[in-house]
Amino acid sequence: MLLLALCAAAFLPGLFLLPPIDRDESRFAQASRQMAESGSLEGWAVPRIQNRPRLNKPPLIYWLQAASARLFGDVPGALPPPSSATPSGPGPAGLPMVNPAPAPASTGLITENIWQYRLPSALGATLAVLLLWRLGLSMFGGGAATLGAALLAACPVVMFDARQARADQLLLACTVLAMLALWRLWRAHLAGRPTAWRSAGFWAAVGLGVLAKGPITPMIALLAAAALAAATRRWRFLWADLRPLRGLLIVALMVGPWVAVVAHEYGLADYAAKVYRETLGRSMEPKEGHWGPPGYHLVLLPVLFWPGSLLTALAVARAFGRAFPPGRDARSAGTGPGLLRRLVSPGAVSSSSPELFLLAWAIPGWVVFEVISTKLPHYTLPLYPALALLSARAVLAAARGAVPGARGIGPALGFWLWLVIGAALAVAAPALLIGALGLSLEQPGVVWAVGSAMLAAGLALLAARAFLSRGRFLGAQLSGVVASVITGAMLFHLVLPRLQSLWLSSRIVEAAAVTFADAPGPLGAVGYHEDSLLFLTRGRAVRLSAADADAWIDAHPAGLVIGGKPAPRSPAEVRRRSDVLMLDLGSPPPSVLGGLPAVHGFNYSTGDWVTLQLRRWMPPS
Repeated sequence: MLLLALCAAAFLPGLFLLPPIDRDESRFAQASRQMAESGSLEGWAVPRIQNRPRLNKPPLIYWLQAASARLFGDVPGALPPPSSATPSGPGPAGLPMVNPAPAPASTGLITENIWQYRLPSALGATLAVLLLWRLGLSMFGGGAATLGAALLAACPVVMFDARQARADQLLLACTVLAMLALWRLWRAHLAGRPTAWRSAGFWAAVGLGVLAKGPITPMIALLAAAALAAATRRWRFLWADLRPLRGLLIVALMVGPWVAVVAHEYGLADYAAKVYRETLGRSMEPKEGHWGPPGYHLVLLPVLFWPGSLLTALAVARAFGRAFPPGRDARSAGTGPGLLRRLVSPGAVSSSSPELFLLAWAIPGWVVFEVISTKLPHYTLPLYPALALLSARAVLAAARGAVPGARGIGPALGFWLWLVIGAALAVAAPALLIGALGLSLEQPGVVWAVGSAMLAAGLALLAARAFLSRGRFLGAQLSGVVASVITGAMLFHLVLPRLQSLWLSSRIVEAAAVTFADAPGPLGAVGYHEDSLLFLTRGRAVRLSAADADAWIDAHPAGLVIGGKPAPRSPAEVRRRSDVLMLDLGSPPPSVLGGLPAVHGFNYSTGDWVTLQLRRWMPPS
């Protein structure tokens, strides 16, 4: 119950207020919405955005998001084709939205029920926390299990992704489930009582991971199994107990029917090429500019895993010492050979050590993510649960004085860095966002709420500093958890939804609804092609190039055009165009241009400040 309450505090604030975020979330949500509205088996089998198949991710997250939309009523019915000139309802400005769903009045931003597509992520994150707690109970007992699960729930990357309609939290839950099954199978192997059911359960969890996000779960789980077998020289475990042939059959039965439908609709060769580009292609060369050098994820770890990163370095070192104890016998307390010799010595390993299992979980996968060319901060997220349990174990041991190295000069410098990172997340980051982007303060008391949250987080950090100065590591770690959850609630519920400059698509739809309420027609977008606009218009926005804009306007004289099309200069051009929403790059303009509202803001997908000016030319009667 304590962990459920913590997950609610960490994942729910802002879930209903934030508009759709570009670009992945809006793509996932739009594909899931079209799936829910398709009304056909083929529509549920092949995710699509408008008429384009979206097959770079497996279908499980789309199924869950579409089911959530059906459950909570975001399915108004089938929509006409995006190029139709007839709206599907009395939508404003030719935006054929059925019952557009604005955010609560505290922000005024249109969200179009994006929260319904985020619920599976929030539930997936909660499930991952509870499964990690269950794994920790089996390994270490209640204290380390609860603290480790709390560290996972409170880290920034989990709190952010839990509010995103993406596949990462589902992947996290499936990976923790697979590793829990692998731990039970490994213990049964050591006890000489492996069963076919345990092996089948492990492969079923791997199959769910494949349906969630392709090869990540099987890669992590099988690398861990191979590392365990190599460290202990128990090669029989890989063949006799893991039963890979039966496992491949189970995974094939789970994934194969969907692949068959996709191959029939899309073409097997084309789909195989897509899979190759999304797996090996990403490994060999960076995709979409997401490159980073080796060590990229290690540098980000203290921030993305905060506050759990308090003793993570010492925790990993301590885990090596317990997994590979001195002496030829694992129970020996002698000095014995060095760590390198112990790593390659079959007698100098504690096969039943939970630390050995967690190291096998974290380290091989981490090396792979550091080596591949394409890097994004959340790629190593499925490895964080192992680090959370190791860190929690080290914190509890340090609180008992069982980690002598925790009081050295090096750790002391690390603690100061930990406190600086916490202060940057809790105070500096919100202040910089507010200063750079401006905070919309429609409601009295917002400033006081933000200030109070910053003060509360700052006090929690001061408490952590006091605990650290007295060597009370558990108190410092819990204070960090409190500061992180308060900071997350402040950022996602109070600050980000009110940074109006960030939410261009929501403001475009709102401005068009107010300004062009009497001009129904289709919607074309030139230059501004963000996926959030597609989601907020329920898939009705048509992406146009500058070369195609004239022909599209001629074909849709009642249409609304958004983007960088030059303003009409001659009377002839004025007569053959209806509504034009201009896009200009440059310095911030006045709030009103040409007597009509201008939407100015920061396009965080491109890093540009943009101005979207609404102008209207009435065609002759």
